[in-house]
Amino acid sequence: MSLTITKGVNAFVSEADVTAWQATMLTSTLTAWTAATDGDKSAALLQATARLQAFRWDGQFANLGWQVLAWPRTGVLDRQNDGTVEFTWDSITDLPAWLVTATCLEALAILDTAADGGARSRERLQRQGVKSISLSGAVSETFGDRPLHGGRLISQDAYQHIAPYLLRKPLLREGDLRVTPRFL
Repeated sequence: MSLTITKGVNAFVSEADVTAWQATMLTSTLTAWTAATDGDKSAALLQATARLQAFRWDGQFANLGWQVLAWPRTGVLDRQNDGTVEFTWDSITDLPAWLVTATCLEALAILDTAADGGARSRERLQRQGVKSISLSGAVSETFGDRPLHGGRLISQDAYQHIAPYLLRKPLLREGDLRVTPRFL
């Protein structure tokens, strides 16, 4: 079965975008992209987009009538500087460079993890909330309490790119919800 990537419909970036991006990077995970089949590349992009979709982003949808992905957005605060400037990305072809980078990094991490044959199983266990493991009482290991960037992304680098643009305030403040009892 062939997966079709449609930028702006089911993925933030296309395979061509990742290929162009990775040509400018110097990292060992790039071999995972070049070695992957077209089907694996598509699957990694869809999964990376889905993982990034799971976050609560600052701002609002830019195109309420047709938009299916969390980006493009308007009213996004620039927390890299003083937090008061709002940015607007109103086209899927005008996504911020940090989102493109985060999507590419996560797709590469997905491919790299799939290719490692399970060597990162400790990290996966930590993301699932496992604190320690024991094998027949003979060998045991306890993991530290270091949070793994919300447990949603494989790539810590991808998370570092998106963190300043995530929603920081709760959806409801104390006192926003009032319940009035109804008597029958």
